[in-house]
Amino acid sequence: MRCGRLGVCWLLLSGCVGAQDRRDSQSSAIVGGQPSDRAAVISISPGGGVCSGTLLAPDLVLTARHCVAAVPSPYACTTSGGVESPVDGGGEFGALKDPSSLVFGSYGNTPEAPHGKTILVTQETSRCATDIALIVLDRTFDDPVLAPIRLDAPPAVGDSLTAVGYGSTSTGANQEGVRQERAVTVLALGPVPEDSTYPAVAPNFFVVGEALCSGDSGGPAIAASGAVVGVASYLNNPTVEFPTSTPSDCIGASVHDVYENTSADRALILSAYAAVQATLWLEGQPDPRAQLKDFAAACGDDGECKSNVCVTNPSGTKACSHSCLGGVACPTGYACNDDGTRQRCALEAVDLAPSVKEHNNTGCNIAISGSVPGPAVSLGVLFALRWRRRFRSRHRKKRLV
Repeated sequence: MRCGRLGVCWLLLSGCVGAQDRRDSQSSAIVGGQPSDRAAVISISPGGGVCSGTLLAPDLVLTARHCVAAVPSPYACTTSGGVESPVDGGGEFGALKDPSSLVFGSYGNTPEAPHGKTILVTQETSRCATDIALIVLDRTFDDPVLAPIRLDAPPAVGDSLTAVGYGSTSTGANQEGVRQERAVTVLALGPVPEDSTYPAVAPNFFVVGEALCSGDSGGPAIAASGAVVGVASYLNNPTVEFPTSTPSDCIGASVHDVYENTSADRALILSAYAAVQATLWLEGQPDPRAQLKDFAAACGDDGECKSNVCVTNPSGTKACSHSCLGGVACPTGYACNDDGTRQRCALEAVDLAPSVKEHNNTGCNIAISGSVPGPAVSLGVLFALRWRRRFRSRHRKKRLV
């Protein structure tokens, strides 16, 4: 993709920089940023750091389309959103990735990790017209933190936003799973003709200053309201003729980063919420999950709980709880229950008294120590032993008479 005076512009896919599609495995953070607690922003990877995304529902992620589809290079964009003089299909989106190959969040490739199930995109194929995708997950997140979204208008020039992502830092340090953010200002709204300052920017996109780098693709631009207003698409650095796939490509006063407005793909985003049967959370509206049930409240399934965690306790009752993945502590009276696919806090089972545990009846060839059967089984065993002793005693008396 040609951008700037020297014709240099690159996508931020998979650490992908430049027309040669050079890749690296960096997955640390935004250049010049600081640690971020915006937990709705998650990493997307096929075993290593690739892109960033935003959790809109417990099983729905917003990201960049070029994170999940090939885009041949080189190409240039027009101010109308078309592709200028494409070469060998340049600038046109190719086939989508296998969604199941994508891993979401900081789980690593473990049984707990959500994978992709379906990728949703528009029928538009021009990379210059759209760069938004939504991914339906094969399982929901426990304890999800979601973000509201703006769908009615793009940000305005001069607006202060926050760029968030898992891309390369200024130093290039590889800090797996580190999320960072940086304040940016909207400098221009597309359409912007190509000149000495900007590449050609299509109508659906807006420009900010230095922040993005390899791995930040798909990450959000967040307004002061907390709503996502843009999705990270690409950057331009006219001082770099041959990208090196290092953070130096992303740094400098001449660097400009480009986001797509979330409002540009309103219909697609609404269809994605409908696909997962989630309640739309628009900018300025209350969090719809605030009406769900709190910890320890009775529940029928995960969807009834704010934590998206409904566990079955040993008594058979169900109650809202939370995840204990990664060593998260459970409240007093609860224990971390691992069923092989989820780690969740459940009420601890009622055990026999210690005095019963320590009992050892060698005469009956029964030992009760450490792990023991449940109370109902244990009482049944004790009753049977008592009946057996009485029966033997009576039988012996008859033989002696």
